[in-house]
Formats: sequence, C-alpha cells, structure tokens
Amino acid sequence: MRKSSSTSLPLQLIANYAYFNAARSLNTALPSKCERFRFGRAIAIVDPARPGNAMCNRVLGYCGDTISHLPEILSLFEEYGQPPQFDISSDDLFPEVVQSLVENDISASEALTYLNLVPAEVEPSEPIAGIQVESWEEDRADDFLELLKTSGVACNAEIWKDRRQYYCTDIFRTFVANCDGQACAWATLYVDEDQGFLANAFTLPDFRNRGCHSALLRARILDARGLELQRVYTDVLSGSPSHQNCRRAGFDNQTVVTLWKRDA
Repeated sequence: MRKSSSTSLPLQLIANYAYFNAARSLNTALPSKCERFRFGRAIAIVDPARPGNAMCNRVLGYCGDTISHLPEILSLFEEYGQPPQFDISSDDLFPEVVQSLVENDISASEALTYLNLVPAEVEPSEPIAGIQVESWEEDRADDFLELLKTSGVACNAEIWKDRRQYYCTDIFRTFVANCDGQACAWATLYVDEDQGFLANAFTLPDFRNRGCHSALLRARILDARGLELQRVYTDVLSGSPSHQNCRRAGFDNQTVVTLWKRDA
C-alpha cells in the first residue's frame, strides 16, 4: 500500500482549533463534550453536545496508513450518535482510500483549499484607502457579540455569560474593519503556540467588494509577524474571491481538502 503524506496538513493545530470552536459555540447552552481520539495518524474529533456540527465531529488525517482503523473510527461515531465528516487532503486521496469510504456509503461533497504563509517572509501590502482595521480586546467582547448579531448570529444572555471568556482574547484575536465610520467586517486569528489559523472572515453585504477582506488579511499578517508566529494557515473555498485575496496577500496553496460525508 502506498504511503501517504498526511503530515502536509497541520493536523494538531486543526484539531486544537476544532476543540476550541466546540467550547466557544454560541448555538447551545450545553457545555462542550468534545473529545479527541488517535487512530494511527488520524485524529477523530467527537462532540455529542454539538450534534450535526461537522466541524466538531470529523476525522483529520485519514489516509492509506489508517484504512485498517476505519471500522474502529465508524464504531466510535456510531457510539456517540454522530455522523462523521472525513477531511482528506489531495495528497492522501489514493484509490484505496476512496474505495474504503465509498464501501461505507461515505461520499465526497465540497472541497476547500488550505493555504499557508510564513509571516516573517512576507511584506504585507499597503493599507487600503478608506478602511481602518482595529484589534478588539477583551473589553470589546460585548461589542463584538452585537456585531456578530448583525450577520444573523443568535445568542442569549445565559450562553454569552459562559462563552464570553473565549472571545477577543490573546488566543482568539479579533479584528474589525471600519468603513464610513461603521464596523462592517471582521475576522479572527487563532493562536496555538508558534502557529496560527486565520478564519471567520465576514463582511456585511452592503460593504462587500470594497477590500475589507484584504484589509483584514493584512492586519492579521502584521499581527502574526509581531507575535513571531512561525507559520499561519487558512482554508477557503477553492477559486473563491477569498482564495484570490489570500494568494495576493502572499499565501501559498498547500493542499486541497475534500470533505467526505455519509450518504443520507
């Protein structure tokens, strides 16, 4: 059997970020029950308190070397009553890997491109005229929740009292773009030791196509440089405007990850 190269993705960083996201979820008052399990190179993440949330119920690093563990992996998710999502890098997508999934009624859905950047090696672009980006710290967490609500996020006072601690921190760094004196876009940088993950970029509809996403990328790259992070990662829909912006900002394509899910 061909050896695979699942190490092309920062599996531990992604697993840690998934665990963190389960803890900060605003969708339920239930505390996270997220657990991580090792199956060879693969990492299974399961959270029965987050049913239907694929980000908290997934398998990372499944490859040719871990096919023998598939019955154990599927049994684990069945025990917890959760349908697994398999995030599989193009580096690991050998015919025998595909066959093992298809035989268990698991098929491919959408694909994401993972990119990476070494902050110290990239000179950030010039500021974008008309857009100011601020870093919001703990004292602005309540303001950030109100901003999230403008995008449709719902969160009651009970949930926020418990989850507020996870927002606008040194670990989950929050950046907000302002246009015409209004906060109109935001994004985050999750820090895990000397690595980071850029995510949660969103621009309010009336302010799109004005450069907010690029401005937020620039701000987070500068922040990562200041923190002396060795490398930062992000994932985007392949070929999307966000993908193009990341490439212009200096990110290199790393791999395409296909998301595999069990058929209904």
